[in-house]
Amino acid sequence: MGECNFDPHLQMLLNRYILMSIALIGFSFTLKNKKSLWLAIITAISFWSGYTLQCDFKLIDPERVWRYVFWVGFDTVYLLILFGLYKLKKVETWQFAAICCLQAFSFFIQLLRLPDAHKFNYIYTDGFYSLSMNLYNILIIIVVALPTIITIHGKIKEYRNGRYEHRNGNDRGMFDARY
Repeated sequence: MGECNFDPHLQMLLNRYILMSIALIGFSFTLKNKKSLWLAIITAISFWSGYTLQCDFKLIDPERVWRYVFWVGFDTVYLLILFGLYKLKKVETWQFAAICCLQAFSFFIQLLRLPDAHKFNYIYTDGFYSLSMNLYNILIIIVVALPTIITIHGKIKEYRNGRYEHRNGNDRGMFDARY
């Protein structure tokens, strides 16, 4: 039970997945990429709520059995929300498909961990589980970030090639008072 002896607000600020999701929200908002913005917001809420609920479920489940069922249910809710956004055309098809594949991977890892925790005292999945779940979280961030990265790359390319549209509509840039 000593797993949750930390200040949750400080630790939440230091959580890299939440910070990356918040940064993606900012970039998507700035670039006016609405589909990426929706996905980044839902992913940030998912990471934040999962992070804040993990200690409560560790305290409720000292036998370490039901927490894996909870995470499968939690991921299912995340996937159902994304499905609703996909049906409303707020999420790209390829992103939804990639997240579905990653969720299937997560479900498999969680359900593989359940019998190992209950019957074998984490003999088989100890290092594999933490590595796999970190990989899963990183891949979710990459899937969410990829459209924003592509948009930024396109803007940089336009700027370098001289095809960047300035805010005031002329070729002299923003400092037309000098001319």
